Amino acid sequence: MAGYPNTTGLDFLRHAMPSIKPTYFKVKSDFVWVPIPESGLLGLWKLFLEDTTYPLLLEVKSKVDPENIFGHEQSIPPEPTKRQT
Repeated sequence: MAGYPNTTGLDFLRHAMPSIKPTYFKVKSDFVWVPIPESGLLGLWKLFLEDTTYPLLLEVKSKVDPENIFGHEQSIPPEPTKRQT
């Protein structure tokens, strides 16, 4: 199949080199040593669930699955209640 005779030994396979070099690279997450603190994650959620974002998510989700907006899993978190300060 690959052009080698059936009598080729297993040693050939053990020492074979791939014809295509692997393509991989390190990304920034490979260098993260300290996890994101909980306060940082809460800040991300706050930014994600701003007043303009939630209605947009709900609109997109309702177009994807108009019969059942939330399905058996709630993929969009419930709309956050506004805190009175």
